[in-house]
Amino acid sequence: MAGHSFDIEVGSRPLEQLDIVKFRILKIKTDAQRREKAAEIAASVCKLSNSECDDPSETWLYRINGLQVPAGRVLTKERLIKEITVRKRPVILKWDYSALSDRVIKKKHLPSGHHYLIITGYDPDEDKFRVFDPWKGRTSGSGGHEHWVSYAGYLVPKVNLGLKVFAKHNFDVFSLTSGSGILEKAERSSTDLRTEPPVAQVLLEPLSFDALDDARQIIEHLVAKRVVVTRDRVKVTEPLAVGRIYPIVAISTDQLMKARSGPEKLLAKPLTSSVIATVIGAASGEIFDSILLYHEEDGWKEAEYSNTLVTRLMETVQATHPNRETDPFRSYYLVSIPEQGEFFAAQGIGTSALLATLDNEAKGDLIPAHVALGDVITRIEQTAKRTSPIRRAPRSPRRSSPQRR
Repeated sequence: MAGHSFDIEVGSRPLEQLDIVKFRILKIKTDAQRREKAAEIAASVCKLSNSECDDPSETWLYRINGLQVPAGRVLTKERLIKEITVRKRPVILKWDYSALSDRVIKKKHLPSGHHYLIITGYDPDEDKFRVFDPWKGRTSGSGGHEHWVSYAGYLVPKVNLGLKVFAKHNFDVFSLTSGSGILEKAERSSTDLRTEPPVAQVLLEPLSFDALDDARQIIEHLVAKRVVVTRDRVKVTEPLAVGRIYPIVAISTDQLMKARSGPEKLLAKPLTSSVIATVIGAASGEIFDSILLYHEEDGWKEAEYSNTLVTRLMETVQATHPNRETDPFRSYYLVSIPEQGEFFAAQGIGTSALLATLDNEAKGDLIPAHVALGDVITRIEQTAKRTSPIRRAPRSPRRSSPQRR
């Protein structure tokens, strides 16, 4: 998306994610280098290994330069607005779902919980920024999702899709320009930056699916005063109503790997600390927005970020595999593994739980939880194997030759 904002193409077609991985591996920064290494690109390690070409490295932008925010600093609201409204260039963000240090992640050889988003717009009337989330599933063509958030949401996202999430502002990229793909750290003293706020201490507290009436009331109150704006800043004039409400069972990568012998056990109890609801047109039933609430000791709170694409895919599962339950908290629930970009519509608990992936436009069948989660575990193990360092056997000590006398 950043490249397309400059109409940058590689050859006769747009730059694709697979190209980025290949170019990084082959250290290609310019068109001249691309032409020189055409044969290596065609026979790249990605193609030869038949892998998905996962690349855990940082943002790399072919033929685009930019500035990264230094540690302990964040972009000011004024600079964000200038980037979008004056320079008309996107701003790249980075989140971390894992809450683990990079050292711990590397030691375990687990795929990290890092996730990139991009700010693409600003609405002065609502004083909110349009954030694009590229998640669309491994085989989906949906193209991701956009959501409007406040500046406070940029600073401290807190919770998303059931897990705590932390902004990694020292990887925010702004001031994008055409160039040779070089990212430099901005000056700490720049007036475009301010001190990073303290990390939010969110203590999620789970509740039973049967104890969510307070959440329902809060969602109804929020929808009653909701103003929904499309990506083009057009306000939805149709009266709004609450659609379905889905409890979220969030699973971290670490939890999943520890339960690899029986991952369905992670769904043994109908407990949730967050819910996501659809906001629909009262007459049309069309989904216009979504609301995510998370629960702490002092009650339910609205999260800045919510993924309406996920709720639309949940509705697709509902239509394909109808459930007889009339209680909106009992019809289906969302199994969320944000670190891996894996989401499932689920019904039943424990060994009887059935899951339908939201990947591939949610057109798959309901399958046993141990099978669906087992597939995710297998992919994680394969990725960890590809990215773990090769350990060579220690050499035997060389025997010294006997001295001649």
